[in-house]
Amino acid sequence: MIRRFPFIICFLLLTLVATSQKNVEEIVGEGVRLHDEGKYEEAIKIYEKALDIDDKSSIVNYEIAYSLIALKEYKKAIKHLDVVIKNNAGSLREAYSSKGSAQDIMGKPKAAVKTFEKAIKLFPDDYLLYYNLGITNNGMGNKAEAMENFEMALSKNINHTSSHYVLGLLKADEGDRIESLLSLYFFLLLEPNSSRSKNTFKVIEQQMGAGVSKESDTQININMNADKLGSEFSGVDIILSLSAAKIVTEEKEGSEVFKEMSKSFLGALPKPDEAKTGVYWNFYIPLYDKVRAEEYIDTFLNYISVSQYESSMKWVEENEEKMDALAKLVNGE
Repeated sequence: MIRRFPFIICFLLLTLVATSQKNVEEIVGEGVRLHDEGKYEEAIKIYEKALDIDDKSSIVNYEIAYSLIALKEYKKAIKHLDVVIKNNAGSLREAYSSKGSAQDIMGKPKAAVKTFEKAIKLFPDDYLLYYNLGITNNGMGNKAEAMENFEMALSKNINHTSSHYVLGLLKADEGDRIESLLSLYFFLLLEPNSSRSKNTFKVIEQQMGAGVSKESDTQININMNADKLGSEFSGVDIILSLSAAKIVTEEKEGSEVFKEMSKSFLGALPKPDEAKTGVYWNFYIPLYDKVRAEEYIDTFLNYISVSQYESSMKWVEENEEKMDALAKLVNGE
């Protein structure tokens, strides 16, 4: 009988561990439910019960940190996130991402950059880490680095809407209007009808008419940015300005202006070049080369302008087959 005791003790310990893990999982489930209902303080109290069982648990420490961040208790949240990071196990990527964002919000962007960069070394294919790093760099005024970060995010996930959006806005601020339009048009394809869509449309309209002004009925001024004349898209830039000048003389307005300018812009884009790299040449240019074809262009322009024009919304609703064809084209089907 004596020889059986170690086995019995071991079995009892395993049973206790399994029971504890089950209890922790059940408690965490209840906490998550409360968090999802917006009851963050109640969720934290529940998670604290789980910590009494296992204070080193990665999932419990991450979830309590998540609720603390929702309450803007960033310093407390980071303490729990550090436990997850030290464990080097579950929820590790999420912990790094949350810690970096919390540090940025707390006014510690340099520390946030270090956190994101360390995480990227561990998870080089995670697009959100590049995106969050871009947000922090942009907040620090490091626009060039931020744009590189957003481009990297898109190289990992081309459908990440916010990366297209912020990249397009930054390019507009930098005076790179062609690159800006390339990003913002695709953003509208992903998110055609939202508050951000309406803001994007305003930026596009501003970019379309940039540098063109009507002095009188007989004089139209075109001002080009000399620094951009040698860029790879300078030819498109010139054609876009000439198109804008033509429309000013014709005094067109509304959707007619948008569609005519867009067709000039898309039509002037260069053909795909496999020798060139980056999101503009590897994704945007090949995509728009297909979209600008006669059978797709009107469908594309109506769809991305539904937030601005009722006529576009009506057109989309009445042309389901053409919309399906565009979707298949964009998805590579």
